[in-house]
Amino acid sequence: MANQPKTPDTPVLGVSVGIWHEEKVLLVRRGNEPMAGKWSLPGGRVEFGEGLADAALREAREETGVSVHLAGFVDFIELFARGKANIPLRHVVLALFAGRWTQGDVVAGSDASAAKFVTLDELSTLDVTPGLRGYVGRTRAFLERVKLRESQSEPVAGGGDGDGNNLLSAFAPMLVALSLAAGALLPLPVAAQTPSPEPQSAIDTREPPYQKKIERLSEILGALTYLRPLCRPEDGPLWRQQMSQLIEAEGTTPERRDRLVAAFNRGFSAFAETHRTCTITAVVSAERFRQEGTQLADEIASRFVD
Repeated sequence: MANQPKTPDTPVLGVSVGIWHEEKVLLVRRGNEPMAGKWSLPGGRVEFGEGLADAALREAREETGVSVHLAGFVDFIELFARGKANIPLRHVVLALFAGRWTQGDVVAGSDASAAKFVTLDELSTLDVTPGLRGYVGRTRAFLERVKLRESQSEPVAGGGDGDGNNLLSAFAPMLVALSLAAGALLPLPVAAQTPSPEPQSAIDTREPPYQKKIERLSEILGALTYLRPLCRPEDGPLWRQQMSQLIEAEGTTPERRDRLVAAFNRGFSAFAETHRTCTITAVVSAERFRQEGTQLADEIASRFVD
């Protein structure tokens, strides 16, 4: 073990961005180790106090000279380098973004020895970093989904103003759809049906078929309400507001309202003892919850909206 090189104490947090223009993706050739000479997506380390989306925009500008419109966050990528006896020597966590070129000539800079837009056919002939073709494909697929939703006049998951504060736009459309589902499936309050009050027994108190999913959605919103403000303090009210809207749409009886509130509180308190500051784990956990919540709300809306 005396000859084993010293390893970092924590993973390195970085960003990578797939920048597209006219069916071509922007690549850079790495000028430094590791993997010098190989082609990859623009990217680099996140600076202390810098948002992930801000880092993606900065790295794109420094390495290629172009300006980018970020369509949103795609996923996290984990990269490992191991030495003898499988001992980890390097651990990198990359936040992968997708975006489109807006202006500027491509000029290699910073850590890049070259930069250019390439077609997918050209990409197949280049010496690239491990997994690059898959990451490029995922950014292209993300932009295709964005384009489809824009054509349908729907809000886009991930947002696009590049300030890293667009997670709400990924979730809000599903919650709006969920509110519509409540109106379609659940009986309207008696006062809305007739100006004369009806007996309490006339109200249908049956549990909807998606009740368990709604409770899980509430739990996720609670977790996001706690986790997101650790890194972005201004985010807290956004998620509480979404929960209030969900309770208004689905808390049709005191019992259902209490269950939704209890689920929210479980999600909020689950991380209070283990996460006190903004860490990579907090960022990753929050993003996983956001993705699960988006998928869950989408599933409920697609199955139960007429």
